[in-house]
Amino acid sequence: MPPIDVIGVGADGAAGLAPHLRMKIAQCERLYGGRRLLNMFPEGDGVRVTIGSNLPEIARLLLKYRQQRQVVLATGDPNFFGVADYLYRHVGREHLNVHPHLSCIQLLFARIRESWHDAFLASVHGRSACGLTDWVRRHPKVVLLTDPVHHPGAIARRLLDQGIQNRRMVVGENLGAPGEKVTEWDLEEAAEKTFAPLNVVLIRRLPGREPEPIRKPEPVLGIKDGNFAQRAPMKGQLTKREVRAVVLARLGLSKTCVLWDIGAGSGSVGLEARGVIGEEGRVYAVERNAQDVENIRENARRLRRSLHVVHGEAPEVLESLENPDAVFIGGSGGRLDPLLSVCAGRLNPGGRLVMNAVTLENATAGYRRLQELGLDPDLIQLQVSRSRPIAGKTRLEPLTPVFLLTGEKSSGGGEAG
Repeated sequence: MPPIDVIGVGADGAAGLAPHLRMKIAQCERLYGGRRLLNMFPEGDGVRVTIGSNLPEIARLLLKYRQQRQVVLATGDPNFFGVADYLYRHVGREHLNVHPHLSCIQLLFARIRESWHDAFLASVHGRSACGLTDWVRRHPKVVLLTDPVHHPGAIARRLLDQGIQNRRMVVGENLGAPGEKVTEWDLEEAAEKTFAPLNVVLIRRLPGREPEPIRKPEPVLGIKDGNFAQRAPMKGQLTKREVRAVVLARLGLSKTCVLWDIGAGSGSVGLEARGVIGEEGRVYAVERNAQDVENIRENARRLRRSLHVVHGEAPEVLESLENPDAVFIGGSGGRLDPLLSVCAGRLNPGGRLVMNAVTLENATAGYRRLQELGLDPDLIQLQVSRSRPIAGKTRLEPLTPVFLLTGEKSSGGGEAG
């Protein structure tokens, strides 16, 4: 079977490709790409499939037509915050040949005659920008891939709102195309400007200026319950500090792991986990209640921790997320069986699933389902009491007992049905 060719394309389209790559595109039987990229290659008789927010369907089609010559068009370097990462995970890296083009970041630094090995690289293209302020505070050079929501003006306004000063913004527009432009601005100037949709941003600290003082951060573990915004009249129903500590220990988090926090509520588990998971890892807070979603975003701002907030009903909304290394289920919305089935099936080998429950029925139902799914469940109960004053003395006041159910997927994978 022929390999699937993933070809990076620059703003100059076919003119910037080697002859053998142009031939692959012209002779392929199925050509996939965004509308702009497909329009760059009008020749050829193959089937043309538009890529948008339909990556699961694209992966299915690529596997279905493995016998045919298939080409996926991508912007710049497909390996840099591009489509290649998704295809590696959902199609299989053994089926893919990636042909990178120059990335817009390489072009930007070439245009400004500056090295980029010491730059912090990130993307807010279709992603959360919660970490933006911290990135800029911590790193003298920050490069961002943007999108129509997180455009240069919006980025500049966000930084100014957070008190960021002593920075300049370099914007590269339509790099590699005949009308390319590179300009540099103060943040106040950039906030008022309009830029071409295809752009990349560099934010750099002015020479000789020290970074703004960073307020004392919240502890990595043990954030006080009262520090989280919560939904009235549900206040007090977040996962308590002592329980969170055990949950995070049982999840077995690493610096690079991907965590799903399902039924996230105030986002307390996911946000505290962010203190353990490094910048190269990701946290997805999945919540169906709109007010809770806003509280998660507010708590992320308060704690200056970044996560991806997913507003929707699980398990359906999980389909578009990358496979997790760890899953925490804080609420199932009465759909425990299908939720556990999807999570167990998507969990990476060696990953852990932790679920809390306050009723015997949910704890036993979850235990049986994880047994059926091959995740070798373990069940504990946590009983925490906190000291309270009484008549000049001290008593212990118990919190609601909580069951914690943990399942671990073997390195060979468990059953998923």
